[in-house]
Amino acid sequence: MLTWNESDKRAFLGCVATLVDDYLRDAQAGAIPVSEPQGPEELEASFANFGGVQLGRAPGLPPSAAQDLLAKIVATSVHTSHPRFFNQNFAGPDLLAIGGDWLGAALNTTAATFEMAPAFTLMERALLHRMALMAGLAPEKLGPEAPPQGLMLPGGSYSNLFAMQLARHRADPDINKRGDRNRRWSVFTSAAAHYSIRKSARLMGLGDDAVHIVECDDHDRMRADALESSIQESVAAGETPLFVNATSGTTVLGAFDPLREIAAHCERHNMWFHVDGCFGAACLFSDDHRRLMDGVDLADSLAWNLHKAMGMTQQCAALLLRESSALRGCFASDATYLFQPDKPYAAYDTGDLGFQCARRVDALKAWLAWKLLGDEGMKQRVERSTSRARATGEEIERRGKMRGWQLMAPPAFVSVCARWVPPPLRDLAVHEWTADQRAWVHRLQSSMRTEVARRGVGMLAAQPLSDGINCLRIIVMNPIVQHADIIQVLDELEAVGESHASVNSP
Repeated sequence: MLTWNESDKRAFLGCVATLVDDYLRDAQAGAIPVSEPQGPEELEASFANFGGVQLGRAPGLPPSAAQDLLAKIVATSVHTSHPRFFNQNFAGPDLLAIGGDWLGAALNTTAATFEMAPAFTLMERALLHRMALMAGLAPEKLGPEAPPQGLMLPGGSYSNLFAMQLARHRADPDINKRGDRNRRWSVFTSAAAHYSIRKSARLMGLGDDAVHIVECDDHDRMRADALESSIQESVAAGETPLFVNATSGTTVLGAFDPLREIAAHCERHNMWFHVDGCFGAACLFSDDHRRLMDGVDLADSLAWNLHKAMGMTQQCAALLLRESSALRGCFASDATYLFQPDKPYAAYDTGDLGFQCARRVDALKAWLAWKLLGDEGMKQRVERSTSRARATGEEIERRGKMRGWQLMAPPAFVSVCARWVPPPLRDLAVHEWTADQRAWVHRLQSSMRTEVARRGVGMLAAQPLSDGINCLRIIVMNPIVQHADIIQVLDELEAVGESHASVNSP
């Protein structure tokens, strides 16, 4: 019977450390493919020597198998540290954040109480206060026993859900005791907003019908005049306007809603003003781009994910609040078996401020990276990425129609959306395409990005725009990206597009 002793397990940790170091060096240098896509059956075959991916009743593996197993896991994963990984709104985890995450896992505590996480509790308070200060939501000084300026949560979807629940509690403080009693609330969000707004409404029992989708302009920004019209229609239908979700950094185009205009409508109708800045709030680090979030200081809440543009490892998400006392009133259940008021420093406990009790010490990696890099280092990460995104847009415009490229919107932050059009359609406007031609271009974008990923050259997304046709979305978030990486991916996309278009025309 196989056994692992403590010495074997320590050797395993050393193996992991060496492998991670080697992997990050190779991935950042582009010395390995971005990915080597495999389907479920292929993956099972890849792990056959280890008994497959499925867990059964087979005996464990000997320590001698550990290194090969770890190498197989790395080889079959998507390499998000690679300079040609442009697929998601996270990429290129900072090495300092990786170290902080590993340290937090080793210490293996919970952020629920000061007793279990004394330093981490203060780190989270400091991190949240500094982020809220940057957004204009916090006072310059935070009292020693003042509630934290928000909470670290498992992701932006949770932040959006919490914000909606906080809005309902503010509008009806007795709801925790007597329930909702079928009051018809209404929620407003743009057509380009994150799907978690609709899911949040479902989880809260409001239903899809409570979510009013507000029209956007041609660049996916919420139209403030359309918001007012939607609110008026809701009131006329007997609903109570509750919550507006504005987006700073939409998923596809990376658009920023006009926050100051939206805030005026929220104030007029006494609605909670929430900003989903999970993707785009990192622009607050940049002197050149913070103007994109003009008016965020008027928000009641802000969702900000540091695991996106700031390179923290997943997850590292913050919900920031103007009224920091709102969390306790909305969520606290006063579980005295855990949160005893006579315990030393009980006022610092955070486990009763949200739905979770135990929480990872996610603040550690962000606090540590920020402490070591300083404000200037955090700013440089954002500005390197935005500069490279701008250069990518310029390269696509330079290639232009002659090489089949259409830039779908000027890069606002780090998202670059373009469409590659086959030669027969380049002199036609989109509205002149037939239904078959529209479907052809739509499929072509998807097949191009799939083939480029299959070859391991690069990874990017294909997503539909408001015209219903896919575009190619390149998110330039990793600061190590060089112009040569952009050139290589665009060249490869063109070659694949020419090849696929010649055999798949309608």
